Amino acid sequence: MQSFLTVALVLAVSACSGPIATRITGQSAQQLPDQGRFALAVSPDVQLPLLDQAHQVAITNLAARGWQRSNNADYHLIVTLSERPANIGLALERDAQSEIIARPKNKRLLQSCDDVEHRVTVTMLDRVHGKNVYRGSAAEFHCKAALADNLSLLVNAALEDFGRPGSERVVKRRGRE
Repeated sequence: MQSFLTVALVLAVSACSGPIATRITGQSAQQLPDQGRFALAVSPDVQLPLLDQAHQVAITNLAARGWQRSNNADYHLIVTLSERPANIGLALERDAQSEIIARPKNKRLLQSCDDVEHRVTVTMLDRVHGKNVYRGSAAEFHCKAALADNLSLLVNAALEDFGRPGSERVVKRRGRE
């Protein structure tokens, strides 16, 4: 009987924690300078503590790369946060063609709650020409963790390819789902 309870406990715990796949994409449209100045694109009417926290993580990350926040900047930095039920897919339709943006995710065996996708996207725009010079995103599925729990990790992952040609990859880690 005790071994049955042990197995049941292990299965219950494994349904709540385990490997988390961070899906990262990054792309630079042009070679960015090693150092630069950026202005944070924010709406003065919107007060969102979670977005403020994401901005601070991005500012710190870019400062470590030699980039400084400035009102008189060559670039605009835009940070966006999103959450969606993971069982809903997203597609973009253009000219009678559909591009899948996010596929729906099914529940895992023994999973007791519904997953939510947490996504952070960081975009850098050339202020003079209005061109997108960098776009990086990082996304994870979580059942119990909130976006705030992994926000710093997602912002930093979205900036991993900053100043490089970019790539698309999945990084696995352990954590609270």
